[in-house]
Amino acid sequence: MSDQAVGPSVTLSRQQHEQGDAVEWFAIADAANLSIDARVHELLGITGSLTRRLRELCGEAFRLQLLGERQRQQSRALVREVIMFCGERPWVFAQTVIPQTTLQANPWLSELGNRPLGDTLFHRDNVKRGGLYLAELKPGDRLYERAVRDTGLGQRPASLLARQSLIHLDVSELSINEVFFPAAGRIAAA
Repeated sequence: MSDQAVGPSVTLSRQQHEQGDAVEWFAIADAANLSIDARVHELLGITGSLTRRLRELCGEAFRLQLLGERQRQQSRALVREVIMFCGERPWVFAQTVIPQTTLQANPWLSELGNRPLGDTLFHRDNVKRGGLYLAELKPGDRLYERAVRDTGLGQRPASLLARQSLIHLDVSELSINEVFFPAAGRIAAA
């Protein structure tokens, strides 16, 4: 696993990743220029728990694989990466960046293990999601490469859709990058 997380750890807007990738993020309302499949549009716009919606679509075949958790020293944050599957098909790669101050105020965030973040996060009264931002990732973009590395995808897609948001927990926050694999669109249409 690389030592760097992808994407900003706090401010989310139309911008470049902190590693220098030229990925442009657009507010979901301003993302008309992205080629978004109508079947996956519903998943991209979910403001509550994406995990809950994926479970509804997949049923008993839903599973989460924890890829790892590591400390990112330069920004003093915990980086957590998971892939959500329906059966053997990867649906979503998720990368959560949790600043040390957020961990201190919410120690349960470092104790999730194989449990989905959404199962705990969106049942709390003090949680509010900020705006949703979308990007089209291409091969060579760090987030694209990180997402496909552990999926077992046979053929690499020409592009992948990603969304990014900031989650507020009272006065603390964390950021989430989610990359949607082609199988998510096929299942959402079923």
